[in-house]
Amino acid sequence: MTNLDRINRDKDRRNEILRTHNLREVTKISNELRNWHYNRKSHKPAAVKNMEEAKRIKEKGMWYIYMVECADGTIYTGISNNVSKRILAHNSGKGAKYTKTRLPVTLKWSQSCENRSEASKEEYKIKKLSRKEKLQKIEEYER
Repeated sequence: MTNLDRINRDKDRRNEILRTHNLREVTKISNELRNWHYNRKSHKPAAVKNMEEAKRIKEKGMWYIYMVECADGTIYTGISNNVSKRILAHNSGKGAKYTKTRLPVTLKWSQSCENRSEASKEEYKIKKLSRKEKLQKIEEYER
């Protein structure tokens, strides 16, 4: 079966499920299609090696601060309620304006917060840190 046949089969399956209004199945198939398309690109972002950890830390209602290293070596800090989805968005060019020209990005550090407000406050504190301090924070996290 060629890749095109697989895509058409999956699209047909998704459309059939749409008609029956089974949202869980539609989401699952859409994610499979998106992941297949994303992984077949010529460059596979290094962030994928940390995606399992990002998926593991996803909890309902939690917000996360994260730091990613861009391809040019710079550090970008952001917040999200779903880190793995946000990293994929960055690597597909649909994330922050800053990371669009510095692909791929790699997840280096993350921390959970109870709500968005707390995450935003912590993000602001981290963004005020020097590069050296951010790298120390990442190094402590990786140990």
